Amino acid sequence: MGCGASHNYNYQSQVENAWLQVEGTVDKSAGKGKLVIKRAGWKTIRIFVSSTFKDFKAEREMLVKQVFPDLRLWCESRRLHLVECDLRWGVPKDTTTETTLRTCLSEIDRCHQDNVMPFFVNMTSERCGWVPAVEDVPQAIVDEYRWIFGLSITEMEIMHAAYRRDNPNSLFMIRDAAFMDTVPDRHKKEFLDDNPVAPHKLKMLKTMLQTRFSEDRVIYYDCEFDHIDTDKDKVYLRGLDGLFTQKVLEFFKDRISMQYPLDDTPADPYQRQREAHESFMKNRAEVVLGRDQVLREIQDHIAGIAIEAPLVLVAGPGSGKSAVMARTANDTVTKALNNTIPGGGDKGWHIFFHFVGATPGSTDLELMLKRLLKELGVVNDSTMPKDLESSVQLTTAVLSNPNTTPTVIILDAVNQFEEVAAAMNMSWLPGKLAPQVRCVFSMIGETPPHKALKTRSIKPIETSLEPLDEQARQEIVRTMLSKYNKRLDHGQMNSLLSKDSSANPLWLSIACEELRVYGVFEKVSKKIEGLADGLLNLRYLKCRVFEKVAKKIESLANGLLNLLTQVLERFEEENGGFLLVATLCLLECSNTGLLETELLRILADVLFSCSLLTQVLERFEEENGGFLLVATLCLLECSNTGLLETELLRILADEDNLMPKDMPHKKKRGKGNSEKLEILPMAKWAVVYRGLRTFLRPFGESGEGRLDFYHRSLSKAVRSKYFLVDEADEDRVEARYNWWHSKLANFFQHVANIDRRVEEYPYQLTKIGDHSRLAECLLDWDVFDHLYNEDYSSQLLAYWRAAGGAEEMETKYKASLKELESKEDVSKETLGLRYLQVSRVMTQGGRHDAAEEMLAPAVRIEREDLGARPERMAQVYELTATIFTEKLKLYDFVSPQQLTELRPAIHNGIKAVELRETLPQDDKNKFKLAKTRMQLAFNMESWQACLLDERQYPAATAFLDKARASQEGNKHIDLAMETFKQLRDHGHLAEAIMTKAILADRGSQVQLEVRQG
Repeated sequence: MGCGASHNYNYQSQVENAWLQVEGTVDKSAGKGKLVIKRAGWKTIRIFVSSTFKDFKAEREMLVKQVFPDLRLWCESRRLHLVECDLRWGVPKDTTTETTLRTCLSEIDRCHQDNVMPFFVNMTSERCGWVPAVEDVPQAIVDEYRWIFGLSITEMEIMHAAYRRDNPNSLFMIRDAAFMDTVPDRHKKEFLDDNPVAPHKLKMLKTMLQTRFSEDRVIYYDCEFDHIDTDKDKVYLRGLDGLFTQKVLEFFKDRISMQYPLDDTPADPYQRQREAHESFMKNRAEVVLGRDQVLREIQDHIAGIAIEAPLVLVAGPGSGKSAVMARTANDTVTKALNNTIPGGGDKGWHIFFHFVGATPGSTDLELMLKRLLKELGVVNDSTMPKDLESSVQLTTAVLSNPNTTPTVIILDAVNQFEEVAAAMNMSWLPGKLAPQVRCVFSMIGETPPHKALKTRSIKPIETSLEPLDEQARQEIVRTMLSKYNKRLDHGQMNSLLSKDSSANPLWLSIACEELRVYGVFEKVSKKIEGLADGLLNLRYLKCRVFEKVAKKIESLANGLLNLLTQVLERFEEENGGFLLVATLCLLECSNTGLLETELLRILADVLFSCSLLTQVLERFEEENGGFLLVATLCLLECSNTGLLETELLRILADEDNLMPKDMPHKKKRGKGNSEKLEILPMAKWAVVYRGLRTFLRPFGESGEGRLDFYHRSLSKAVRSKYFLVDEADEDRVEARYNWWHSKLANFFQHVANIDRRVEEYPYQLTKIGDHSRLAECLLDWDVFDHLYNEDYSSQLLAYWRAAGGAEEMETKYKASLKELESKEDVSKETLGLRYLQVSRVMTQGGRHDAAEEMLAPAVRIEREDLGARPERMAQVYELTATIFTEKLKLYDFVSPQQLTELRPAIHNGIKAVELRETLPQDDKNKFKLAKTRMQLAFNMESWQACLLDERQYPAATAFLDKARASQEGNKHIDLAMETFKQLRDHGHLAEAIMTKAILADRGSQVQLEVRQG
């Protein structure tokens, strides 16, 4: 008895000592203020579920199948993605202790990263779980997570996620000990811990939780044992659907709504873009080594006087261009804020930066130009140019205008813009920049944009990135490895830096990552020797007799490709198997990347073929085939602009349908099962993500959760390894791409989030050439609303061209409108609006007769059923005038025949003006009125030109004679110009000035003054 008491004392003493150490790690300065985060658009919420595994199967099942689905629906209604981090299945049994510990704690790191204070629920009862011994925990983890020896892994989760900072988003559900009275003796071992220290640890833990946290966050709940189904490995408890589920659901609704309040204010997409680029800039600008000279050269250019040409940084892939451009942008913004850039005057300098490929949509030149114009105050939402052509014209005018706000434009990776003519030939950039405009671009040499700039009469000022010197390379290696408490000895450093490719920053960073994760210290030197170099013909032309910078820097892509191929092979072996393969392929095939939530859904089908999830894990442990990671890479490569994590988790779930039959990673299939999982278990995804995270980039700090490749070199490696299976067999390569694009198309067809469906589904259907489904998609009115633009529906029309062309579009919409008209539950308001909108799209697509035909029902409904409302009738008259104005463009030259179209164009334009003059004169109405006046004035001038002999056309003259046409035209254009000046719409003002010049008598003083002014 004495011995027992002594043992109890020793156990109690151990527990108390551990908690004394805990108190030494508590953050005493943690603030108690409310954490409220403003957000624009969608945000990802991660909830980490913490408990011992064996005794909480029922509660975890209740969370996953009842609480989290309800919470997910609630989140989606508030533009939030929910990801539950449920590691209940653990990690493969043959993984190292370090991997096991990191899988748990690094998931909490992600929760910190995404939500600042993790959303965390812990469940505690009568088991304390695994308590790692001193020799089990690597020193790196001890240092990184301030490990407390004597605590279980579950207690360390509590420390890291909640206890040390008193995280207000943490909830603790404690199962009342009376529950054990309801458990039959033969099953008690499932719920009790045989470790003699467990009772002492649990008593102390529950006491400390109640002391540390408020009573509304430490909840005791009752339940009763029901039975255990040994065949299904399921535990059934009674009473969980009361206090337990209600408290968890209500707590997280309350905390999420408090931290991320719902803001119904429409987000400015251009401001969101700037914020995303700013996030990328700050991230990439942190560590830039060995580039002081080129950074000074760029700043000298920005501070120069009356520089007419852009400075162009020319270098190969992976050479560090983006880091230099990010540091340049960051430093220039700081200088502008401090007014230390000369020449800014009273206004100061506006700094515009854009990193092509860094965010969704960043490769779209039109969107970039519109953001630039809006930031410069040249346009607003109502005066935005309607298409790329008008955006290019206005940008050229603004950047050459000496009255433009002093501006520095910093563009990274200009050669990566989508291959449209304006991007390739740089037509948006004037041949001579205004004195107060500075441009700094980076690009790969001899690409179309680079060649276009070199052919100009005013040549660009070029600079280059020399290979990193040895000191900079050493510093990069030390910096990267020291973050993980690792270092190379002198011989190892020399061996690494002796490789030609080590002069390339991207190659060097990837090599350091490979060494960091290499677990056998004694073989590090051999690992270094085995790193793929493969850099072919790395040459820098040093001669500077005639030129400041050598004209050609050959690409480092071969070395990167070889090394990345090695990395991919390691990933397949170590990080998630075939699911990783699927993730990669899905990302490659996506349009704009995938949300993590989307990946989780797609990946979920992986587990469809198994009767029990534990069987899947056992088979996965045995095969270790790397499919998960490879699939992830392929999916990202095929996405449009990356994938949400939630999307990947859903796509990767179908094991039987995860890989193409001809992929080398095809695995044997087990016996199928009818119980299909919706998302991939987080334990599996954590392994994949941990392996890939160095090479994946969530876009910006918005927390949306979209994943894509951090550098396009990895995209090239994915294509080389998984898609270009036989470059000589184009059909086979196309089939491989089609397989992954189809995988994404089938997934996004049923995605409820309309923003993501529109972003990916039609893109994927275009890639696989499925015209029928693409047309069906475009006929969906929700999709239509997202792609429709009153000025010009460029993306909608582009998809219709892929779906069969304008004639097919006309036929399909006519049928769709007839079907809509036959539905009794469709209001007249909706029906009239749809006819009007489709008529406008037909006009934009050049189907003028169809536009007239579809406008007629809109007019009839408005007049007969809706009271001929002034605003809507103004829109009708404006559209009618536009239809006839567009018809005029079909004539090769001015002739009296055009009077047939001009008369209704002018008549309806006048009616639109009369109605708009009666409406409230807000900016939107003023703008539309001014545009109609400008169109009307132009048509008046055309009327004069067509009416050569008024005596010959008495009916036309009676409608509008030449003198009145001139008078009315000038009146309308003058009023339009005045309005555009008030609205500061320089683009439309310039167009109006040109119209004014056309209206003036040819060669007159008025015309000369207008053109010169």
